[in-house]
Formats: sequence, C-alpha cells, structure tokens
Amino acid sequence: MTTIRDRLVAAFANGTLLQTIADLTDGRLSDDGDTVACQVADAHNAGLIDAVAAFRDLKNSRGYDFWLVQNVFEEALPKLSAPVLEVMKCCDALVKEGGNDGAAGGILNSYANFLAKNSSRYEQALKEIETTTGLLSLLVATLAAGSRTDPIGALAHALRIAQRPEPIVRSSAIAALAQLEGFSIPVPAEVKVMLGGVASSEKDDIVSAAAIRAVSHFVQIDSQHEGWTKLARDLIISGDDHTLHAAAEALGSAGKLPKTFRDTLLARLADINPENRGTLAILDLALYGLVKIDPAAVVNFLQIMLVKHHDRLSMDSFVHTASALRQDLAIVGTLLTLWFLDGERALCEAIGHLVGGYHGGTPRLAVDAAYVDASDPARMMFLARKIIGYLFFHPATATAVVASLMAVAPPSAAENIGQLFFETMLINYSGEAQDALRREADAREEPLKTLIAKPLRKLEAYLARLPDGPALKALRPSQAHKEIQMRHRRGLMRNAVDRAESQSVLAQLFKKSVMLYGRSSIHYIHGAGREPQRMQMPLQKHSVRMEVPRMSIVDPIGLDYMLRAFRGERLKK
Repeated sequence: MTTIRDRLVAAFANGTLLQTIADLTDGRLSDDGDTVACQVADAHNAGLIDAVAAFRDLKNSRGYDFWLVQNVFEEALPKLSAPVLEVMKCCDALVKEGGNDGAAGGILNSYANFLAKNSSRYEQALKEIETTTGLLSLLVATLAAGSRTDPIGALAHALRIAQRPEPIVRSSAIAALAQLEGFSIPVPAEVKVMLGGVASSEKDDIVSAAAIRAVSHFVQIDSQHEGWTKLARDLIISGDDHTLHAAAEALGSAGKLPKTFRDTLLARLADINPENRGTLAILDLALYGLVKIDPAAVVNFLQIMLVKHHDRLSMDSFVHTASALRQDLAIVGTLLTLWFLDGERALCEAIGHLVGGYHGGTPRLAVDAAYVDASDPARMMFLARKIIGYLFFHPATATAVVASLMAVAPPSAAENIGQLFFETMLINYSGEAQDALRREADAREEPLKTLIAKPLRKLEAYLARLPDGPALKALRPSQAHKEIQMRHRRGLMRNAVDRAESQSVLAQLFKKSVMLYGRSSIHYIHGAGREPQRMQMPLQKHSVRMEVPRMSIVDPIGLDYMLRAFRGERLKK
C-alpha cells in the first residue's frame, strides 16, 4: 500500500510536491492536513525531500488553494532541520506572495517557533537581516522569537536597530517592541524615551505609524495611561496617512483602550482623506465595535466627519457602524431629532441612510422628547418638515416619527403638524401611511387619539371627492401610452434589482437559478466518501407591496419642489 510519505517522495522527485500536498489536504478528498505536515517534516529531516526549497516556489496563482498548502508548511516548519538563511528566504517569499497582509501572521509565527527551537538560529537570523534589508519582513518575528529566551537582549537589539538611518528599518524595529515577550511592567524607561524622541522629531510618516502601533499596545498593559495618551497625541498630530491608518487599526482594540486614549485617536481620525478607502474600511469596523462601548463618542465623531467631508463622504463608507446604530432604536431616535433640528444636509442625509437600511419589518421610530422644545411651535414644525422631506419615501416610518412628535407638542401645534402630514404624506400614500396612522391612533390615548383622527377623516373626505377618472375621453391614456409607461417602470425595477444584486452577499455565495415553473426546488448535496443526497424544498408564496406617491404622477415637479424646500430649509441661529 502506498503511504503518504511514499507519495510525497515520489512527487518531489518529479516536481509535483506542492500539487500532491494540495490534493492530500483537500477537504473534499481527505482530512489529513496535520498528518501531511508531519510526514513532510519527517521526509525532509530524513533527506528524502527538500521542503524549504519546494515551498519557496509556492505561488498564489496556481490551481490549488495557496493558503491551505502554506498551512502545511506552517505546521511542519518548527519541526524542520534546515539552514537558517534558506528558511528565511522561503518565509520572506511566502509573506510577499501572500501580499504582506494579516494572513502572513501564520507563516511568521511558525518562523518564530522555528528560531526559538535553537538560540543560535535567532542570532544568525538577526545578523542576516541587518546585513540586507531584503529580509526586513522577518525582523519583527525574529526579535519576538529572541525575546522568548533573552528578553533584555532582544529589547536592546530593537532599540539599537531603531536608531538606524533607514526609515523602513526603524519602523520595523519600533513595530517589534509591541511583540517582545518577557520584560516586566511598567514598560522600561528606555522604550518611553525612544518613542518620545519619535514623537518630537520624527519626520517620516511610516516610522510615526509604527510608533502609534507600539504606543497603543503599551497603553493596554501599562497603568500609566496619561503618559501614553500624551505620546499618542504628539504622534498623531504630526502624522499623515500612514499614521492615521495605524490609529484606525489601534482603535479596533477599543475595548482595551482607556477612554482618553480613544478620544485622542478619534479627534485626529476625523482628518482622514476620504480617498483612502482601506483606512475608512478599518475605521468602520473599529467604530462598529465602539458603538457597544461608547455610542456617544461614535455619534460625535460621525457628526464631525460627515459635515467636514460632505460631498466626499457619506454613511455609505460606514456600513458596519450604521448597522450597529440601527440595532438601538433609541439612539436612532436621538440622532433623528438632533440632526434634523440641526438641518445640516450631510447629517440629514445620514438619517435617511440609517432609516433606509432597515429590512423586513418597518421600525417604529420616535423623536427624542428630551431634545424637543414644546414651547417653540415654529421649531417643531421645522422638525416635522425635515422628517417628511427626508423620510418621505419611508411612509410607515415617517408616520410613526410624526405621530411621536405630535405626542409631545401642545394641542395647537399638534393639529398644525397633523394638517401638514395630511397635505404631504396622506395625500400621496393613502394606503401605507393611512394604515400606519390608524395603528398610531389605536395605540395612543386621548387627546392625541382625536388629533390623529382628524387628518384621517380629512383623507376620507378627500378620497370621496376624487373623480373616478377623467371626464374627457381625450384625457384618458391610450393603450400605447399605458404600455410605454409599463415598460419604463419595468426598466427602472430591473435596474434597481441589478444594483441590489451587485451588493448582495448571498449573490456572491450562491449561484443564481431561474425557474420557469414548479412547486418545489430539487438539489443535491455532495459529501466526501458518500453518495449525493437529494434535497427537495417546497416553494413558498412571496409578495411585495409597493405604493407610488400620488403626486409623482399628477404633479412630479411640484412634489420634487416641495421635498427640496423641506430638505433645504434652515433655522436661524
């Protein structure tokens, strides 16, 4: 019987070792990933194959899974007996082939474990790196490996290398400070002195970015928060794009950072260049986590950021943050009240984005009464117009919010708000808005119930007066015109569906199937080592309700003007 070891040796001889490893670790064919790694190490140490040379040629563009095959080398590397320089060249090649991203951590950890097996390996590796910057990607892992057995020596090496003239070398040495193990807390004074020198005199943005990463690490483990916060403030004020990127990464550990430190980062992160999409994506994830810890800080930051970069930035850049905010209707209600009262276009559009992001059941949002001045009817009417102007195409939500505003308004102001609601929302949405307002009336007590019932009675009278159709035959649309309008709306719907599918996660995960007819869907599940299993899923009815604003057909220009006027109105300050 041919063993895994025999297959590896034969494959190495004919130059197909990597492909064979890919086949052996393919989950659909085998579950022997750990076994394969052990066999690779044994065959290499026995001199039957050269695993280091083979994996140095691993490319991310072949027909197999690059990361799955590299994982075999990660498992095998600490067990290998091989020249240090050859291992370094192999690991450096794999890091660069993988794109120098976060996924490189696996191979670097294995490399550090390889060095830690023998202290002489660490010393040799450090000499090789200092001789040429071509292996600089391994400096952090090398110093981290050395700190396991000689923390004081590794720290001394890092501080010494951090004085080198080349910025890229200095930045790597500073980054290594956060990875060193074994030294005591508080952090050694020489580390603070060195980072203080960077904060006061460093001109290179890459070095400042590395220093921010180191400072954000030390503030989590050292109780002397004030000193680290001052260092971060000095670094980030003078830093540029790389430093801000590092600060956004540091904010991802918000739960471990002191509030003063977080606020220091946020104060400068509002200056991010909106064109730096990668930094914005990292910041979005960081803010997503921060919403659960300090929502007020997130709201304040978004308010500054959106206004400062209006026309270049919107809530579209903060998808995850918006999702976290939507989960708390009270926060959305407060934002809705404050930002609509502010009237700033960027903030009002952000509310429209938040409300438009709800899927499924329409949320029953409400204004925050704490920020509504019931003694100022003009200000309350201004808020009502903003709600209608920006939430017009979300009639059920707009109805709930306007009803909550009427609930905190004095009777005369509430009646005026109800009249405005009738003239705008109810006339346009005699279906969804009317149903929503009836639900609000049923849920309220007197005298609000009566005030809400007035616009409903006006709507009934208005609909009763509407003629069934044009009295003149010439005003009735022809069949051709009806078909043209139908094709136009179908085109709009098709474009909307295409845009939605392009942003759908499900569309990226599953194949699209078109069914002509049938009552059930049949598919097969394929598993390793067994016959395909037939699965049958009955089809369910699915319906969608859509209501077109009445004035978009009767008077589209007038409707557009009204919404623009409501959205553009500002209060005198």
